[in-house]
Amino acid sequence: MKRIIVLLTLIVMCTTIWAQQADNAAFFAGKWNVTVTATPMGDVTLLMNLKMKEGKLTGNISDPATGNEVAEIYSIEVRENSITVSFNAEGYDVFLSLDKKDENNLTGNMMDMFDATGERVVEKAEK
Repeated sequence: MKRIIVLLTLIVMCTTIWAQQADNAAFFAGKWNVTVTATPMGDVTLLMNLKMKEGKLTGNISDPATGNEVAEIYSIEVRENSITVSFNAEGYDVFLSLDKKDENNLTGNMMDMFDATGERVVEKAEK
């Protein structure tokens, strides 16, 4: 009987943890204007597009001026209130770590060297 109770407790705990991770990932889904400051090329702004697909985040990095994709995100790691995305930019593997500041803002860094901030792009409703 004790084994059954322990097994059921483990199942409930695992289900709760999995559901929480899905909620955390859903928070980051959408478009984010990300500004990386003090890079060798000056301040850089990029558009991070994240979508939920089959329960996981996928996405790409686009040029905010043209909307053209510049890099596919090949790895996304979601934690409780943070995300790390990895992509290839001009032949270099780059990672961007961002923490949730509030519902529409992120703070963090790129490559543990350059400060980064992100702001959710709010789509305007058509009339």
